[in-house]
Amino acid sequence: MFKHVIGHDHVDFKTGQQQDAAQYFQYLLEKLDRAELGAGERLKSKDGSDSVLTTSHLFSYKTESRLMCETDQLIKYKESPAETMLSLRIPMSKATTPDVEMPDLKKQKSEESGEEDKEKKVVPTVTFEACLDEWSASTSIDDL
Repeated sequence: MFKHVIGHDHVDFKTGQQQDAAQYFQYLLEKLDRAELGAGERLKSKDGSDSVLTTSHLFSYKTESRLMCETDQLIKYKESPAETMLSLRIPMSKATTPDVEMPDLKKQKSEESGEEDKEKKVVPTVTFEACLDEWSASTSIDDL
């Protein structure tokens, strides 16, 4: 119901089909920002400045990258612009598979419906900690 109230004027979200959660969250924040900026005077910041604090500021963050030159050991810090989504790669090299003998919710039926003894497809599991470790791991940048 909430999705229909917010997305009634968006071509993708007014349907009953499944949508991308990140895209919906971005759309929700943009819609809240437009409404808050339209309210203008009622939402001025408490410190007396003319800037209007919007809801998206509650979800925004900045990241900082640390670059170190291997030849002369000089360090440079680079700050990213404000973001509201953290995109994490899924490190399949750190994936684990559940035991075949133990019943597990991660197992899915094979999509082949013609077989009598339907084989079960084992879905690998990657922890959130492994994704964060991959995101924050040191990497080497060549030819800078």
